[in-house]
Amino acid sequence: MKKSNKFPCKCKVCGIGEIEEMYDVCPYCGWEEDVSQEEDGNCIYGPNKMSLNQYKQFWEENKECILKTLKENPFIWMELSQDYYEKYFKKINEKQIALEENEN
Repeated sequence: MKKSNKFPCKCKVCGIGEIEEMYDVCPYCGWEEDVSQEEDGNCIYGPNKMSLNQYKQFWEENKECILKTLKENPFIWMELSQDYYEKYFKKINEKQIALEENEN
């Protein structure tokens, strides 16, 4: 098992927020630090609905909007990430989870 980075560290998604400990939420992009998702960038299990790689894609496509409106709405990432998940990854992730559950 790969060791998690020592804390504090920069957010794995945006590289801006300072993560003090495991399960901290980045105040810039909303990613929740999680060891299983850190070790496997495609892991869809954990505190985040999207995998690390999926969330990075969300961030790249939405970072300008998020950073521009962060002062007025510090949780803008929450609504945007939920909408993004619903639009692009919900069906894919649910199908993957169902397939893996059927294998067990």
